[in-house]
Amino acid sequence: MSVPIRRPDFNAAYPSEEDFPRAMAQFAAVAMSGTAFLPAAPAPPIALPDASGLANLSSARDLGVSILNACGARVLSDHEGLVKMLLLSVPKGTETAFPAPPSTIDPRHLRHFDTLFRVFGNQVDYVIVATPDQRAEVETLLIARNITTARFVSSPHFNRSIWIQDAHVALRDDQQRAILLEGVAFNRFEDASVADDVAAQTKVRALQSVLYFQGGNVLGGSDVTLIGRDYLWRNTARYGMRTEADVARAFQQTFGTGILGLGGSFPEPIRGLFRRGILSGYGLQPIFHIDMYVTRTGVSGSSGREIVFLGRPAAAHAVVGAYSDAPELNSPVYDNCFDRTKADLETMFEVRTLPLWITYGNLGDRLKFYNLTWNNVMVENGQGIRQVLLPNYADPDDAKRYGVDLKLRQELQDAAAEAWRGIGFTVRFTDGMEDLAWGDGALHCMTKVLSRTM
Repeated sequence: MSVPIRRPDFNAAYPSEEDFPRAMAQFAAVAMSGTAFLPAAPAPPIALPDASGLANLSSARDLGVSILNACGARVLSDHEGLVKMLLLSVPKGTETAFPAPPSTIDPRHLRHFDTLFRVFGNQVDYVIVATPDQRAEVETLLIARNITTARFVSSPHFNRSIWIQDAHVALRDDQQRAILLEGVAFNRFEDASVADDVAAQTKVRALQSVLYFQGGNVLGGSDVTLIGRDYLWRNTARYGMRTEADVARAFQQTFGTGILGLGGSFPEPIRGLFRRGILSGYGLQPIFHIDMYVTRTGVSGSSGREIVFLGRPAAAHAVVGAYSDAPELNSPVYDNCFDRTKADLETMFEVRTLPLWITYGNLGDRLKFYNLTWNNVMVENGQGIRQVLLPNYADPDDAKRYGVDLKLRQELQDAAAEAWRGIGFTVRFTDGMEDLAWGDGALHCMTKVLSRTM
């Protein structure tokens, strides 16, 4: 199977049974009390160093925050405005068996890209990273959809994944120019090559940060940026960032907004679920990236606060009478892992729930747990338009191919769509994405919005 697994390897991070409790103890010693929230504050004016000042920089990454502040950069919202520019990555790989000539693109990936071309048409400028050999296959889709707003970025050799969301965070400067900001480390495949190739061949710029982050664990907004607590904690105890509060201030200065961390430590009986691959991440979040279970909407609820959707197994239980089709998870145990995130979000937002369905299967080369989520979406809210594109797990072809329960998935999907329609959104669906779900992602993970029309 050519869909790579998106989650980190928990057991590689904590090879012994003692490592994980020790890490959690370290977190407790440096964590902010209660919710990890830091309100927005104006960034101090920073002058770019001259040639003599460059000699005092410890690394080129130190220059990144100076450039960001000098050009008035802010994180790009994940939910405000209409999508204007969209970055996509076409991976190598196919399931075509020898001796048939191998295709340069997995046909399921082509199907996912075609969904985006069908839905967004020429209202979006597409930046498509691909090998020269892949271009003709993608152009066939573009021609069929009458798309004239696509440009290609050539990347002939690097082993990129489809998960374009994660290796960077998108920002915009005070002239609305797009910036791809890379974290201090990103070791999955060769996705870290994308920003530099894009910057070399388009007007999008690439900068580097001293902070550790991944795009799927950061949800930008014009007022506050949500960050999964795993990555706040992973930066603590580094030089100049002794505590979680220090890390939050560094993110605040980098992204130009307030910071709200989501997550916290779990009781001992739950911790074993990480080692078994049921919970994922580094220990403070039930799923390794918050874009899998948290979505801002930009819509005010009855409380006067913005509605945020939180994915929970209990919402699935309310629809189909079960928490999971994995017998050992057909209980509130997994759902309880989202209580802390709910409490964090309720400090600022009105929280409503969407179904989150954890299942178990072998769609690739091994058995694993994976989630079906209707939070991992593309939201547009601006200029009098509210629309959301949801991943589709009720596809008859996928049901036949993978042997999954089509009726159950349709019931969950209908409930998710009704929740979005209930707050005024037009709902559209992708093609079948069970393969991406098995790889620990969905729609938001395979797309990177570079600019929006506000």
